[in-house]
Order: sequence, then C-alpha cells, then structure tokens
Amino acid sequence: MKINARGLRSKEYEYDKRVGAKRVVVLGDSYAFGYGVAQEVAFPSQLDSMLGQDVEVINLGTSGYSTDQQLLFLRREGVKYHPDLVIVAFYLNDAYDNLIAYYNEWYGKPRFVVGRDGALQLVGVPVPRFEGSSYLVSFVRRRWYALRDLVNVGSKFKRLEWFSIFDRSFAEEGRWDVTERLLVEIDRVSRSHGAGMVLVVIPVVEQIYARGVRHPGITPEDFDLDAPQQRLVRFAQGAGIEVVDLLPLLREHAEGRWLYFKADNHWNERGHRLAAEAFVEVVEKLLHEG
Repeated sequence: MKINARGLRSKEYEYDKRVGAKRVVVLGDSYAFGYGVAQEVAFPSQLDSMLGQDVEVINLGTSGYSTDQQLLFLRREGVKYHPDLVIVAFYLNDAYDNLIAYYNEWYGKPRFVVGRDGALQLVGVPVPRFEGSSYLVSFVRRRWYALRDLVNVGSKFKRLEWFSIFDRSFAEEGRWDVTERLLVEIDRVSRSHGAGMVLVVIPVVEQIYARGVRHPGITPEDFDLDAPQQRLVRFAQGAGIEVVDLLPLLREHAEGRWLYFKADNHWNERGHRLAAEAFVEVVEKLLHEG
C-alpha cells in the first residue's frame, strides 16, 4: 500500500495548484480510501485518469471517518489544495457514526451536536488517547462512552447500531439532523473557498443483493431499505447540493455479478469502476460550470 508524504492514499500534490489545472478533493471513509483494492483501482484514482491531465484528484478518504471528521479534515487540510470541487462520498453508516463518540467502542472521535441556537457545536475534543496498553483503562473508557452513546442515539438504535438508519423511527426522531447540518456546513466551507460540492450516496450491500436487514427481535416491517437514499436526495435538492444516488445504477448492474467483496462488503474492482463511471460526467459538468 502506498501512502504519500501527507498521509494520503493519493498522488503527491503540492498545496499550490498548477496554472490552468482544476482540482477535485474527495472526502470519504474506507470506500474512498479504496479498502481492499490497489490504489489505482480506487474510484478517486480512476476518476483522476478519466478526467485527464488538466484535472487533479486529491483523495482525502480515510478509513473509519464519518461526516464530522471529514468536515474537520476539509477545514484543516482539504482547503489548502484550493479545490474547485469537493466530492463527499457518503456511505450510509455515516448517519449513525455521526451520532457516536466512540468508533467501534474503542477509538474516541470528535463529533458535533446541535446547540440551542441551532448551530453545530464540536464536542469530544481533545480526542481521548487510545490506551491500548491498559486493558482496565480501555474497558472503563469504552463502557463510559458506550453509555454516553446510548443516551445520544437511544437504546433501540444503539442495539441496532448502523442498521438503525433503515428503521422508520430513526428519521421520525430527528436522527438525520446532525448529518444534514454537517453536509450543509461542508457545502458552505467549500463555497467559501471557491469550490462546488457534490454528494455521492453509496449504498450498502444489503440494498443491492436483497439480503435485507436482519437483526434479533426486529421485524422486516420496521425497515425501509430505500428510505435513506430518498431522504438524502430530497435533502440535497432542497439545499441546492448536487447529488448522485448510486443505488439504482448498482442494482441494475448487480445481476449475476458481485460489485462488493463477499467477505467485508467493500467494493471490489467492478464496484469502484462502476462508481467512477457513474459520476464522471457530473464532475466534468460542475468543473466546467465553475
């Protein structure tokens, strides 16, 4: 695996942009990072090749990052590259991870809450140091943050973890609010630095291969597998954010072939190729308009 001098799975780029070049910054988690595939196979690298020499694609995708961390990364690092366009590769579990303070109940993470004034407020910083050498400290800290997350997301949603995004009551109880405000803030930060934004919604494998969502004690009637995409598309259109929903396309091309690894549910080479092809025209259009 190749990582550049700034810790990114991307080509080496200076902060200053070449004269006449356009730049695209990609935010995301392990899907954008290209977990399980070679760097040149990951969709940001394929997009870089498709767009030609006059467009530079900088991949800021980081495994495990949710939208809150992506916003912070854009503020701290992404804007230094002077992007013309910011792509947010949104994997559906981000909607849940944006609500929790401990990733996998081991690793502390920053997050945002909505204050009384309706504005986003950053909490959970400085991030607690991982005490890998002390089982007792790690255990106590995990239990403490698990209890805090339980209060924040509710006992039912904590039990379901990211599956809860498909639960009809997840939206009814306002659990999408933080995610939508984070996306609006990413759009605002992008525009304030002269860049556009496009939201790419990445489906989970259960939506593509009709495996459904199964969880002890939960009936299928509780879930709507298409609801997250429908909500995100409505939200983006209302907020004036360009959006690409990959669900219909991936379902269409999944017949008789696997687009995901069966072992860990990340895209395989076919999945990354299809994703890059799906929104290259949108990216070209937005760069031209910009």
